[in-house]
Amino acid sequence: MKWKIIADSGCDYRTYESAAPDTSFVSVPLTIQIGETIYTDDANLDTDKMMEDMYATTTASKSACPSPDDYMKAFEGADNIIVVTITGTLSGSHNSAQVAKKLYLEDHPASNIHVIDSLSAGGEWTSSSANSINSSPKTLTLIKWSKSSLNTKKKPN
Repeated sequence: MKWKIIADSGCDYRTYESAAPDTSFVSVPLTIQIGETIYTDDANLDTDKMMEDMYATTTASKSACPSPDDYMKAFEGADNIIVVTITGTLSGSHNSAQVAKKLYLEDHPASNIHVIDSLSAGGEWTSSSANSINSSPKTLTLIKWSKSSLNTKKKPN
């Protein structure tokens, strides 16, 4: 079985080299619009240029979450998928991932997809934890527990 751990770019990781066997990490980027220029928040983002443009403009900057299609493309090729998003109270990324899950499962009903709201402005803890638990024989139970714990703001032992 192939696993994917997917996080939006609110997560501190852009790549994750220590993934468990048969597991890959995918970062799905948010975008930032400054004036007429749209920057993609990925490994190629030139933050110096973006900040230069931000300071030079008099218009408000805007950000956008990944689309459901962006998430669905990231789902491709995996049987088990764990998605960690920036908190749904700050971004539409979590909702977008939920919509993508619903649409993807219509064509791939055998896939297991779990979307976790990190309840933070960065999903780094949860995506690392997802990598640790994905090889456990009780994975689905642990994922459900993890999601439940996050939703009640309890910290794991």
